[in-house]
Amino acid sequence: MPNTSHPFTALLQKRIVVLDGAMGTTLQRLGLTEADYRGERFRDWTGKDLKGAIELLLLTKPEAVERVHEEYLRAGADVIETNTFSATTIGLHEFLFAGKPNDGGKDPEFFERIVREKRPIGSATKPANNVLWPVRLVHSP
Repeated sequence: MPNTSHPFTALLQKRIVVLDGAMGTTLQRLGLTEADYRGERFRDWTGKDLKGAIELLLLTKPEAVERVHEEYLRAGADVIETNTFSATTIGLHEFLFAGKPNDGGKDPEFFERIVREKRPIGSATKPANNVLWPVRLVHSP
């Protein structure tokens, strides 16, 4: 018999669980500018333009990310995913951060409220675009 002591497990036993939807494309609909992506924290950034670095919005415009989460909750989502799809050293390297900033994915007030409402939180990270180890051609004799 399955363990249904956790509310999420119990919910899975009762019905299909609805996850939220795409974060990046939904944020794109908001028409955010380069200045929105930079915020105060990266106002003087001299590297590549940051528009499109969706995960940085957790640090520079968290209200936009929270707005998307709220829309999914109102639409009936049971599970909210963190806005961390490319928030890895490799993912942020595309914008020449090379390991910075490492405090992404933190929106404590919002996620504390979600937990109080007993809604599950999921996390998503995409596969790397870059090769993580040296690749060699192997020829069989």
